Amino acid sequence: MPRYETASRIARDGVVAVVRSHSPDLAREQALALLKAGQRVVEVSMTTPGALDVVADLSHGWPAHEALIGVGTVLDEATVRMSELAGARFVVSPTVNRTVLRAAHRYGMATLAGALSPTEAATAIEEGADFVKLFPASVYGADAVRHLLAPFPQLALVPTGGVPLELAPDYIRAGAVAVGIGSELTSGDPRSIEGRVRQLRTAVAREKAERTARA
Repeated sequence: MPRYETASRIARDGVVAVVRSHSPDLAREQALALLKAGQRVVEVSMTTPGALDVVADLSHGWPAHEALIGVGTVLDEATVRMSELAGARFVVSPTVNRTVLRAAHRYGMATLAGALSPTEAATAIEEGADFVKLFPASVYGADAVRHLLAPFPQLALVPTGGVPLELAPDYIRAGAVAVGIGSELTSGDPRSIEGRVRQLRTAVAREKAERTARA
């Protein structure tokens, strides 16, 4: 799948579900619950033991048109390459890491680069990041999206880190293309995960439609 198509699907979907667990088995369970509930973009953090095995299982177990599996907390070029071999279609880093961005693009993977300040956001753009992951988003709240987009309307922002489920539409309303949410989606049993996923996706889709109508 071409990088531009991956990026387009992430923006269209509007939700990046982040799986960060203390064991590979739990990570698989959470990711499968997300996918079965209709979530289509799932990031598995490298802080999860056996993360790349989980990514490989998910990537090979679900058709690409149904699921986009990516790797998060990527800090170096070697991890980018191993992620690509495992079947990941996008890479997420907590900072603007030039080496990670360039390696990911070399292998045709979309990128989300973590940034908090305007300077970091500008650097991410200059380095060709497909998305700027506003991280941690909870530091400033949804208003930060609006303020950043004033001087940088070209930013494709994905606020991540401490975004409450009920406030996710606020970030979309402020101009974010998607939101990244972890434990608030993945905690609990599969049935509770399913309910939260459906509620979040409905709210985000509604806000995206309303924003389009206002444009």
